[in-house]
Amino acid sequence: MNIIKPGRGVGNTTRAIDAAIQEFFNTGNVTYIDPSPTENAQRFGFERLLNRLNFEHRLTEDYLIIDRVAGVVKKK
Repeated sequence: MNIIKPGRGVGNTTRAIDAAIQEFFNTGNVTYIDPSPTENAQRFGFERLLNRLNFEHRLTEDYLIIDRVAGVVKKK
């Protein structure tokens, strides 16, 4: 199922982050790929993913292995 919708401001990044969080809890690791092809969008989306893991699930860098360059989060 394709979760990407055309246009801006339609929730693509939010759905990508939701899917990444679900994959993280199912597998213990995730590589985040933002629907927008720009490097800034990738970096912004990855930081939003980390913030959601911290604020909603209390997972900090103490419990995670984070590779910001590759966009990868793993459980320690």
